[in-house]
Amino acid sequence: HFSKRPSSSTSCAAWMTLKCFELDRSLPQHAIWNRVNGFKHWKGVFDDKEGGIGKFAEGYKIFGMNRNEADTGFIFREYLPGAKQVFLIGEFNNWENTTPLKNEGYGRWSVELPDKASGEFMIPHKTKYKMRLESNDGAWYDRVP
Repeated sequence: HFSKRPSSSTSCAAWMTLKCFELDRSLPQHAIWNRVNGFKHWKGVFDDKEGGIGKFAEGYKIFGMNRNEADTGFIFREYLPGAKQVFLIGEFNNWENTTPLKNEGYGRWSVELPDKASGEFMIPHKTKYKMRLESNDGAWYDRVP
């Protein structure tokens, strides 16, 4: 709850007195304001880079294994901001580093997996797979998406 409403000429920081501060004087106001300002920062990032927080929340539509719009293959995409390089490994390629993902920027990595000429999926249904990634410090990890 806010103790009063802003006038049009007053900034939010100047008028906002949270009821919780009135009830508990020991609350560190700077910590709350750090969170408010952090939220404003990330909301701006989501608005600028992701098309808004609502679109960002629909990440399941683009991350993971999804059919492409043309229905001619799959696109595998993951958010791995600390990765130097990433491979998709699994039964389909004998767990070898032969299917690299490309860095799309902003921590996103992806690989296109077109269907075979026969129309079969490159990675059949129920195939086991993982990601193998090299971190910025040079360590390698296998990760289940």
